[in-house]
Amino acid sequence: VMSSTLLRRELHEGAMKALRRKPMLPTSSSSPTESKSALLDEKEVVDDWLIDDLAINSSRGVKRRRMHEFDGEPQRRPNRLAVTDHGSSRTLETERRNRFRPVSPVNMESDSNDSVVNQQVEGVNENENLSELSELLSSDAPMSQHRGQPLESTPVSRHGSSYQVPLSVFGVVRNPAPRQPEPEMIVGNTLPASQPTAVSQVVHQPPPQVSQMAPPSIKVRVEGKLLLVPLPIPSAEPLTIAWLADEAAKRYYSFEGMEPKLSLTTEDGAMLAPQDPVTLLLSYREVNGVVVSWKMHPITERYREACSELGTDVDEYLERSLDISQASFSLNLKGCSLDAPMLDPVFRASLHQTSLQHLILSDNRIGDTGMQLLAKLVTKLPHLRELDLTCNGITYEGLNVFVHHVVEHQACKRLETLKLSHNRLGKSCVNALSKLMQVTKALTCLSLMSVGVTAASFTGACNLSLEILERLDIGHNTVGSEGVRVLLRYLTCSRLERLSLA
Repeated sequence: VMSSTLLRRELHEGAMKALRRKPMLPTSSSSPTESKSALLDEKEVVDDWLIDDLAINSSRGVKRRRMHEFDGEPQRRPNRLAVTDHGSSRTLETERRNRFRPVSPVNMESDSNDSVVNQQVEGVNENENLSELSELLSSDAPMSQHRGQPLESTPVSRHGSSYQVPLSVFGVVRNPAPRQPEPEMIVGNTLPASQPTAVSQVVHQPPPQVSQMAPPSIKVRVEGKLLLVPLPIPSAEPLTIAWLADEAAKRYYSFEGMEPKLSLTTEDGAMLAPQDPVTLLLSYREVNGVVVSWKMHPITERYREACSELGTDVDEYLERSLDISQASFSLNLKGCSLDAPMLDPVFRASLHQTSLQHLILSDNRIGDTGMQLLAKLVTKLPHLRELDLTCNGITYEGLNVFVHHVVEHQACKRLETLKLSHNRLGKSCVNALSKLMQVTKALTCLSLMSVGVTAASFTGACNLSLEILERLDIGHNTVGSEGVRVLLRYLTCSRLERLSLA
């Protein structure tokens, strides 16, 4: 009894030492973090792809068997290799090896694996089991798993070499795998309480909104301004031409501060009745709005509104001067030292003051900026006869902007007197004035005292027309005798009443 016990102990210790000396299997060269698709590429698949993964190592003759639990007892499937033509000796050897079979994968440190091994070898001679276990561990065949190492990817067939059975033998035809739909974007966690909180729920994105069509509209041109009037749909009342004229007048008032009374016509001049439906004009690109009259508030009220819009203080003297101009037809702001920001509300209030005939702005600080504002005003004063801009710090740039605006709008056709003395206009101002005088056919008095005119101003002037002038003042300029000789060629002596050269 003692000898058998010592023998079993020595065999067990030898098996344990063999396990410790067993080299660890090399890991795969690929990085664990390296992702690989679950589907095989068509180039990687060969005909003989079925691997006999139940084969045993032919060098040891150890066959893997599958054990099933049935009624608490291990049930073994009969070994197909047990019945051979070599007689009972091989059958006994196979039955002897079936008493013990290695289990793969086996973790030597797990108690559960030890219990499975104990069940498999229960009732078998312990000496034979330890002997076969030692012989198996000392063999050259690598273990399938050792201390958590991964299994070898290369299968071994029954005859010790790789063997693959083609699927065509079984009548199987390969079909392409169905394409999996791409996952939707998931955010948040709105699953019921029974689901894990780590799983996010798919958020259904709302369908894209279809842009709504713009409502129909009609373009109305009033005093050179093109206004777009949208048509309300649906409308409680039928839209007529009278409604369109009122809407265009309100929009014009929001831009210019003056509300006109309009009569609408088509592009080709066809007249429209106020009760006609607006739908008649939907096929036209634009409609012309003819100003019949102006709905004007008192000029003092317009001045206060302009000061409120521009954020300036109301000047009582300017307000009183504007009130007087309605009766005298003359706005006299001489010597008030007004600059462009102070004159802006005055010019806005004077828009469409058709009765205004005299505008006296001498001895102020209008400058080139004020000339741009003045150019917009004079185009709305059809009866203006006199414009005095003496000593206002105007240069050639400001004069050129003024002339260009007047010529473009064909304004100041009744202007008779223009005074530009004591402004730094330069020698090129004669060319700009020659363009202005082609529009202002009624201009008879021109004052250019001390503006920088020279003899070259007249010799180099083109299309200069001074035949209609009756009074001309060019004193305090370096014209010279040559300049005077050239100037007299453009004047009509029969009409000329006064020529000042001093």
